Amino acid sequence: MSKLQRINSFVIGVLMILFCVLLVLDPKNNYIFIVAALAIVMMVGAIKMLWYYFTTAKLMVGGRKILYQGIIYLDLALFTWSLNNVPMIYVILYLVAMNAFAGIVDVGLAINAKKANAPSWKLKFSAGVVELGMAILCLIFIRSTNIVVWVFAIGVAYSGLVKIIDAFRKTEVVYIQ
Repeated sequence: MSKLQRINSFVIGVLMILFCVLLVLDPKNNYIFIVAALAIVMMVGAIKMLWYYFTTAKLMVGGRKILYQGIIYLDLALFTWSLNNVPMIYVILYLVAMNAFAGIVDVGLAINAKKANAPSWKLKFSAGVVELGMAILCLIFIRSTNIVVWVFAIGVAYSGLVKIIDAFRKTEVVYIQ
């Protein structure tokens, strides 16, 4: 990770924690902020993937995969943006599905990293377990908007903390001789 990437990861982690503080201050009226934040994050990710495809990845083996991922992220971002006018229960179910899927993917990646003897598998595994726990807690307290916002804020704060930890983690460089 370069110094610019470390600074970027640290700043994003701090912004995520500040966003959580704003969510916790008034959990009843932050429904629109949650939907907007999810849509903006996915839109930025989609634009980054599509930019990467059109500048570099179209010349790579497997570059179309990045194009398809960018289009799917763009679709999900636009879908999320359209959730402002639907009842909150659907947005909560959408958050549950996103967190459960992300948790399953993180746990799977952590298991593969452990098989490859990678040192960072524990952090990835814990992130996956936290995401799965968030999904389960949101399902349990699906009728209480305040608790769901608190659970979402805790999950985002944890993700921000993981980004800050990643910014200060020493990365290994493999030299080929």
